[in-house]
Amino acid sequence: MDRWLSGAGVVAVWGALNTVLAAVLAGFTAAGLNGGAGRGGVLAFIIYAAASALIFVVALLVLAGKRPFRGLREPARPAAAVFLAIGVALIWLGLAFGLWLVIIAAAPLLVALMLEISAHMSLS
Repeated sequence: MDRWLSGAGVVAVWGALNTVLAAVLAGFTAAGLNGGAGRGGVLAFIIYAAASALIFVVALLVLAGKRPFRGLREPARPAAAVFLAIGVALIWLGLAFGLWLVIIAAAPLLVALMLEISAHMSLS
């Protein structure tokens, strides 16, 4: 997985997950569930959608740049960030749909932790 995922690819995947989560939030806002109706729910959706759009803009800027930006380094294991994003998304969805999704999130979070530890051990 590390071979085909660059830093920009990880940002794009993270942005796609955020778009899915913003769509779920829009559904709750439109349905009026969990306090999502009204101005507060609409404002929360606008903020979350704007954050998702910003992530896509950052991904496009990174992809457009032929040379790396000064100070930005690509992580040793980009797949760890993808698994972290999946785990965080499952936890976030678990708040709305039930504790069982939070329990399932333990698997991708554990994989991300193991990838990150192995990357740091191989760098040392």
